[in-house]
Amino acid sequence: YKKTLEIELKSLPANHPSLGTTYNNMAMAFEGLEQYQSAVECAQRAVDIGREALGPSNAQVKRYESYLNRISRHV
Repeated sequence: YKKTLEIELKSLPANHPSLGTTYNNMAMAFEGLEQYQSAVECAQRAVDIGREALGPSNAQVKRYESYLNRISRHV
């Protein structure tokens, strides 16, 4: 995921929805490793990008927000 993010950051606009997906995937990987602070940071970035790119009422953004709320309890 880190390599994917590196490539996407170089080739896509800062608010591209694919970046949100990658950050969300990274958050899930960090959660699996019980690295909750890193997971929350990535999940928050996914939410921020999603809101900017897709709008706050988008279904994917709502899923990102729900996931962020769930994992934030671990920090």
